Amino acid sequence: MLEWTGKVIHVDPWSQGDYTGIPQADMFVITHTHRDHLDPAIIDKLKKPGTIIVGPPAVIDTLNCAPACGQAETVTDVEKKAVMGITFEGVPMYNVVQGSAPGMPFHHKGIGSATS
Repeated sequence: MLEWTGKVIHVDPWSQGDYTGIPQADMFVITHTHRDHLDPAIIDKLKKPGTIIVGPPAVIDTLNCAPACGQAETVTDVEKKAVMGITFEGVPMYNVVQGSAPGMPFHHKGIGSATS
């Protein structure tokens, strides 16, 4: 969780953490669809009216964001976009070799984007 200009930003929140006393989000930044990054239960717990979710298209599609999760902003891995005064730049994120089995990378090309 980050605080910036009075706004609370949660990055990849996960229910395995202790969120007791943690403020609700003005923005979520979700990097990709793995459960330890995209956890709908903790998003539901921490969101409030007007919360914005920022992530690659696969994240927004997985959350089925219209209109259930509030405002959603996609940032592809070739895009630069400002949301709430913060500039996000999509960066392709994938494994070339390492994975759970030969030919099965943990992060597939085109599915996730790191944002900076």
